[in-house]
Amino acid sequence: MLWFENILRFFVVMLLQLLLLQNLYFLGIVHPCLYILFLLALPAELDRHWVIVIGFITGLIIDLFSHSLGVHTAACTFICFLRPYLIDRLVQEDERLVDTINSASLGWEAYIKYVSLMAVAHYTIVAFLEAFSFRHIGLTLLQIVLSALLTIALILGYELTRHD
Repeated sequence: MLWFENILRFFVVMLLQLLLLQNLYFLGIVHPCLYILFLLALPAELDRHWVIVIGFITGLIIDLFSHSLGVHTAACTFICFLRPYLIDRLVQEDERLVDTINSASLGWEAYIKYVSLMAVAHYTIVAFLEAFSFRHIGLTLLQIVLSALLTIALILGYELTRHD
């Protein structure tokens, strides 16, 4: 049942991203990336190598449809590499995660930290690879902050509706 839920989540967020959110740019720089929700919610017991492979494939699919030349592949691979270390920091040693990572399994405070750090890490990679320069560092940092905030809001909104 857990695998079915994850596969369904993959298709739903990818379709939403590619059909609805892909061409939405607020203020010309803010771009939501809801698809990272799939990567963030993968089961905690999933082997680290598989998480990185799944992240690579997810980013590659987004890159193929958005013509972004590996930007999302690099960002997804990076956050999937970072994911187990961040989970180890956020979860108490006496707690053992065996389910999908969400607000119920981590608690709201840890979940918000987890989503926020991963979204900022993802957008830092995306923004700097897209800019490929420090010439407009202020605009790049603004893009990182605003895009990450929008993505965090979308993911937390999803999480709130899932529990109600």
